[in-house]
Amino acid sequence: MNNQPTPTLEQRIASALNAAAITSSDLDTLIAESEAADLAAAKAREAALDPAVVADTAKMGAAVATATLSRDRLQAALPRLQQQLEQAREREYTAAWREDFKRAEAKRGRRSMPKPIRKWWSGSLIFSIVSRPAIAKFRTSTVAHHPALALTCARSS
Repeated sequence: MNNQPTPTLEQRIASALNAAAITSSDLDTLIAESEAADLAAAKAREAALDPAVVADTAKMGAAVATATLSRDRLQAALPRLQQQLEQAREREYTAAWREDFKRAEAKRGRRSMPKPIRKWWSGSLIFSIVSRPAIAKFRTSTVAHHPALALTCARSS
């Protein structure tokens, strides 16, 4: 059996904010739990202010203060959690995109195009496009800033 106590929401949020890589689903769960804790703090305050309930005011006051402090801490952590959620989604999207790209590249293969066409496509076509008079002005200003174009134009001349 596991004798370790279950970490509190605040402890899980602190570890999530310090974690280098956390999944977006874990962050979604923490954000939802933070929002639920906010509602629980509001309900605790309402219950403490209900005059129909006879209760120890010292205990109720301490419970309300604890719930309010907890709510304020969670609200302070919420923007950081949302920022980390956005970054996690970007990381996951990028990783999925790279996997898709690798599969597509493997499926296509590097030698799917015959060598003469590949050579013409990469060199002559680019040179014929950049050497057109209509884009001569563009070429003179752009080729110097793009080493690949400069190399292609120099090779084809």
